[in-house]
Amino acid sequence: AFEAPNDRVATLPVASATVHGPARIPAGAQLALRLDMGRLRQSAVANEVRALIAAVPDWQELLGGSGIDPLNDLERVLIATPNRLRSRILVAGRHVHDESFTRAAVDRMADARGTQATWATQDGVQVAPWANEGNTPRVLAMLSPQHFTISRSEDLAVALAMTEARAARGGEA
Repeated sequence: AFEAPNDRVATLPVASATVHGPARIPAGAQLALRLDMGRLRQSAVANEVRALIAAVPDWQELLGGSGIDPLNDLERVLIATPNRLRSRILVAGRHVHDESFTRAAVDRMADARGTQATWATQDGVQVAPWANEGNTPRVLAMLSPQHFTISRSEDLAVALAMTEARAARGGEA
């Protein structure tokens, strides 16, 4: 289970569940979409989901160049934003690979943009610049070998608070 890196992160507000079960979204979120990619991958509509994802410009802006195939590589994903601005989109997820997959995706993103990925520690977790196609600087935070977030650096604490709230209730982080 994920442990909060520090008390400051654990005290950030997280909205009450809007559905039964352990789901939580950032306080004030106007849009939150949680997808069980593992179930979608095995469903009869997998090909249609793959086509839909490929048609959404935000997926390309956020993941283009990473080598991540959302349907094949991700198990679960949460996309949330406190407003309708693309700059504030926060993604939290779990992939089906090991830690080297996350590091390789960060390196591919950097290579695709002609930059270099440098890992550092922020709020107690490993982060690296996420060189997405958009104008918004983002970081990828590695929460565990399979769990990650992609957000603006200043929004990382919110993502960590969401993860801590879910883990505190016994839900999978």
